Order: sequence, then C-alpha cells, then structure tokens
Amino acid sequence: MHFFFLTCGLVAIISATCVKAQGYPSQSSPFFLRLNSTDPEIDGSVIMPVHAGSIRKHLAFAQVSIPDDRDRFFLNTSDTSEIDGVKTGILVWNLPRREPMNGLDHDSMSMKMYQIPVSNIATTSLTLGAGDSARIGFDSDNKLFYVWEYSLNDGTIPLDQIGRQRFFYQWQVCTTYHDLYIYTDLAWNTGGEPTNPSCRPVNVTREF
Repeated sequence: MHFFFLTCGLVAIISATCVKAQGYPSQSSPFFLRLNSTDPEIDGSVIMPVHAGSIRKHLAFAQVSIPDDRDRFFLNTSDTSEIDGVKTGILVWNLPRREPMNGLDHDSMSMKMYQIPVSNIATTSLTLGAGDSARIGFDSDNKLFYVWEYSLNDGTIPLDQIGRQRFFYQWQVCTTYHDLYIYTDLAWNTGGEPTNPSCRPVNVTREF
C-alpha cells in the first residue's frame, strides 16, 4: 500500500504546511492529550503512543483517566513559529534511550500524517526526526489544531486568502490497520463524510 504525506500537500484537495528541515528547538512542559467527544466510550479518554514498529508509534485511544508520565507529549516551537500571537510547532514524544548519548537520554519522535488517495482520512503516527511533521498548536482553550496555509493549488479559495494560515480542528478517532494489527487511534478528516465508517469526531485538549 502506498501512503502520501498529508503535510506536503500531495493530496489535491489541500495544501498543508511542511515542517521539513526547519528547526523547533524550544520544548514545552510535558502534557497529556484528553479526548472530548459526544461518544461516551471516547469522551474523557486519552491519546497514548503505542508500538507500531522499531521506530514508529501510533497515537492510540486509551480508556484511562490519567496516563503514565512516560506517555506525555511536548510542543516544540521556534522563535518564528507564532501565528497571531499563538505558538505553533510540532507535537513530540520523547523515546527513552537505553543508554544516554551526547548528554541526551531520549530521541524525539514527532507526529506525521499519512493518507492514501482513495480515503479522506489521514492516519497519524510518531516517527524520528522533524521532517514532514504536521504543524500544530493549541488555542486559548488548549484545544489541538492543525495549521493549514492556503495556496494557489486550493482552487476554490478566494485569491485574497492565498498565503494566509488558518487553524483547523478536524480530528477523528478511527479504527485503522497497520501490518495486520488493528488500532483505534487519532486521525484527520480532510473533508466530508469519513470514508472509514468507524471514525468519530473529537476535540483533543492539552492538560498539564
């Protein structure tokens, strides 16, 4: 199966902001991610990184009230990543090292989004490095948003909106599959009725 990076605008209906080689050296205090949903089975649960390969983690739904400290996330930002006074950057989870190296006891894994052409649902995962990471942030209510910059490729967007960055909240929790394993994890709806019928819309809130 071939996947496309949603964050590099390879899906024709959107043009997203790529992080690529730009650095985000400032790391926030640790926090966990709480889900808010009209579905009682999802509401109040949290997002936790779960194993999906040697250097890959899924952002999985977990029915626990308070996660373990090792399941907390960070927002990495830079001095130039603010939009209208709101810090934006990349969502990071720190993978502990067995042995410290160069003074570091962890490796940072950042959130990426992946989508196949026949679906309007992009899956999320954590992998090493900042390249192609989804650019995100948290609003004044600590709700997680995705940064989307309109471009000339967005054919239905008025010209006066080109180059403007906006915050979007189209998060979902969906049942997904990877290497014959089944996950219930955080996903993103690019628009319309989800092609994955298991998806449920959610808000994702940061809690310190």
